[in-house]
Amino acid sequence: MDDAQAATWHGRVVRFGAAEATSGADTCRSPAYGYRTVPADSFLNAGFRISGSALGLLDSTSRVGLTQVSCGGANWAAPGGQLLWLTENRAYTVWDGVFFELRRQPAVLVSLRRGNVPVPHPTVGS
Repeated sequence: MDDAQAATWHGRVVRFGAAEATSGADTCRSPAYGYRTVPADSFLNAGFRISGSALGLLDSTSRVGLTQVSCGGANWAAPGGQLLWLTENRAYTVWDGVFFELRRQPAVLVSLRRGNVPVPHPTVGS
């Protein structure tokens, strides 16, 4: 995905709820949310070949929250299907090799914005 394509995703809405998760035209009915914390650098290095500093984490021993959305017993293959939380209100999702920053808004609504910043963990589905 190039910069022009990524820019078309800015403002895209992702919603997480107990009955449904939506990301653009993708919908997951009766989603399940798994949450755990992981060592930031080892997770990012193994999965994406970047360090935590690439997302703005200053401490190489930082842990980040990881939410995996499941749909029908399988990982949800949609933007927002996996969330990397740097703070309680900000997360990243990766799609087509691009890290998109998500920001929590009222009603458990987040919008995508291409970003190069850090993310925490939330209580998803509340």
